[in-house]
Amino acid sequence: MLEISKKTDYGIELLVGLATHFKKGPISLRQIAEERKLPYRFLGQIVGPLRKAGIVDSKEGLNGGYFLTKKPSEVSLVRIVKILEGSTGIMGCFGCAREENCQPKNIWRQLEKVLYQEMKNKTLADLT
Repeated sequence: MLEISKKTDYGIELLVGLATHFKKGPISLRQIAEERKLPYRFLGQIVGPLRKAGIVDSKEGLNGGYFLTKKPSEVSLVRIVKILEGSTGIMGCFGCAREENCQPKNIWRQLEKVLYQEMKNKTLADLT
């Protein structure tokens, strides 16, 4: 079974929350956590890599919080997954003794390409 990690799942939810507030000003992680029923502390860990990648930024102070630095239509799912997972692949054939003669590997690679293309074509705007 293919599975997206909680980190990526919550990261996408966090970004969808920010996308729904796009151009309305910063929003606190606590508010997003409450609105989207996400664990607040975990969001604090997830937002770091997204800030480092330049998708999210923050503003301190009374009206502070987090906001998208790009339009929701400019943030693809493939970029989010790469930031939070490190890869978009569905399999890793590293050091397997059967790697050279593995027949299913070719099918998995084809499916990876299709999945990659679909994630590349979907953006936060598609999710809001």
